[in-house]
Amino acid sequence: MPSIVVAEPQSTEKSKKIMMKAEAPVFEEDSKSVEKKVKKEKKSSKKTKLTSEPDPDDSNKKIKEKKRKASSGKIKGGSDGDEEERSETSSESGEPMNLGKKKKKMKFDEGVVEEKKVEEDPNAVSNFRISKPLKDALKSKGIESLFPIQAMTFNLVLDGSDLVGRARTGQGKTLAFVLPILESLTNGPAKAVRKTGYGRAPSVLVLLPTRELATQVHADFETYGGSLGLNSCCLYGGSPYQPQQNQLKRGVDIVVGTPGRIKDHIERGNIDFRSLKFRVLDEADEMLRMGFVEDVELILGM
Repeated sequence: MPSIVVAEPQSTEKSKKIMMKAEAPVFEEDSKSVEKKVKKEKKSSKKTKLTSEPDPDDSNKKIKEKKRKASSGKIKGGSDGDEEERSETSSESGEPMNLGKKKKKMKFDEGVVEEKKVEEDPNAVSNFRISKPLKDALKSKGIESLFPIQAMTFNLVLDGSDLVGRARTGQGKTLAFVLPILESLTNGPAKAVRKTGYGRAPSVLVLLPTRELATQVHADFETYGGSLGLNSCCLYGGSPYQPQQNQLKRGVDIVVGTPGRIKDHIERGNIDFRSLKFRVLDEADEMLRMGFVEDVELILGM
């Protein structure tokens, strides 16, 4: 509904009072001048009685005509004031109606722009070849769109291309290789050649320089890979060999670990990497700096 706003209503009332006060003395002065003239005419009429007798009706007619003019002046003044007030109120009442409509239109236009921006998000999860179970797992973590490095590398990794990626900490490097690898093993090119069943050899190997990083990456593979029915294990030093050996014997799809402990399992004959489809070196510069060059070369050469 349109709203009518009258701005500064007190100013119009004050202007009315000022106009009435200014007009009142003018009419009083006119009446006094009329009375003075009447008295003068009476005196002059008395003096001229001896010479001639004027018609008394003429003076009365003049007085009546002057009074009529004075009263007509009052009426005209009031009508002009009313017209000015009406014009002011009409102009003031017209502006808020137009402003209200403009504001509504602007709000509606802004809402349309925001909806278009949401619809045109190129990194939305729905724009990538991600299966429903994995989408649901991402949604449970509050992830509705991919980071730039994840969006840029997803199709390349999924299709089996070699890749070198660089990004700062917290920009989603881990999921940049976790998501496409999982999709490839379950719905992509690696599905047909992936080993299954008890005692199966791993299809994915992820090397990291420290135990802390290895546990973090393993947690992502367990969370998202578990929704697709894939198993993973984490191998690092400082923990007993037997539990790790038992996992490898039952068969796993993904192995995550540090170079030193994985080398030990290779020498013990617990791991067979001949069926690998993906090899990932996470924090490769850090592994080289820590002196794992020979171990990494040995592992990748298997």
